[in-house]
Amino acid sequence: MKKITRATYALTLTEALRLLRKETSVLRNLEFIALLGSVKIKEHVPGYSDLDLLLILKSDASGALDEKLLLELQKICADLSKTYRINISFLTHTEKELVEYVDYEYLKHYSSGKLLYGKPELFSKLFKRIISRKKSYGKKLVREMFKSIVHARFNLIRKFVSLNKFNTRNYRDGLLKLFIDNLFEIADWRLIADEIWCVSKKEIVSRIFSISKSPHREILESAYKYRRDWNHLVVSSKQARSFFISGIKFINDCVRDLERRT
Repeated sequence: MKKITRATYALTLTEALRLLRKETSVLRNLEFIALLGSVKIKEHVPGYSDLDLLLILKSDASGALDEKLLLELQKICADLSKTYRINISFLTHTEKELVEYVDYEYLKHYSSGKLLYGKPELFSKLFKRIISRKKSYGKKLVREMFKSIVHARFNLIRKFVSLNKFNTRNYRDGLLKLFIDNLFEIADWRLIADEIWCVSKKEIVSRIFSISKSPHREILESAYKYRRDWNHLVVSSKQARSFFISGIKFINDCVRDLERRT
């Protein structure tokens, strides 16, 4: 199998844009394409990171997408995955969803995406309009981040206690990746509660020490190193167990901290 490098992501992105604009059923429903995540800021780790593309699509009045469109998007993603062997996420949204359902913190992150298709002035106008209606601050923002962290904690612990070597292939590596990704997302929400908006994971690690008093906050440094060294990472069962438990303790501290402020 051909080695996955940063160049692989660039090639995949180029081909994804070509295919998305080539298919009539996609193009006639496509409003915007924006690059998100670690690839956008060149913080991606080959073989670990996903290629995240925000697709804002036309829908009917209920927000439902055309079935033919969905099947074509599925085919494009499968073809790209087969060729380039990286994980690709098409974040399919409609304007109705953005207005009625998507939370403020996600809208903020989406609005900073690198626009690859669509008119920049319309993209900017869309998000400014929606964000202005949904903007949260003070106790309301703290409460929203508190609820997000509690829900994420539930989902993470549910998988921690349920996954094992008998029911999940490569379960320890999968669980490590799940914890790494969740720790960064939860730390990001903890920072947003204090109205600190980070661009990169490196910034999250740096800034969390300025606002969190958790004795387990160093787990973010371990998560950053594990992610950075993923392709040649060797972690023993004991180290993995310690990482999981420390991660849960850090998340619990975030919950307690925000609960006091709600």
